[in-house]
Amino acid sequence: MSNTGFRHSCSYTEDVFNLLGKRWMGPLIDLLLQRPARFSEIHAALPALSKRVLSDRLSELQEVGWSHAKSPLAPRSP
Repeated sequence: MSNTGFRHSCSYTEDVFNLLGKRWMGPLIDLLLQRPARFSEIHAALPALSKRVLSDRLSELQEVGWSHAKSPLAPRSP
């Protein structure tokens, strides 16, 4: 493998760990892997997580394609 490919891999790995290492990211991802959830459901499940930080973390997950937001008018699951 060339040095260029190695640096690219390291950069990607560093980016992933930087994202995963952010406060509350682990519990949030764990919760979302269990099932889709609304913002209010996530906040209720992680009450110590502020709404601002939750919003920031969800935005970061959306930016990298690990999460997506549904329309705010989407019907609730029964």
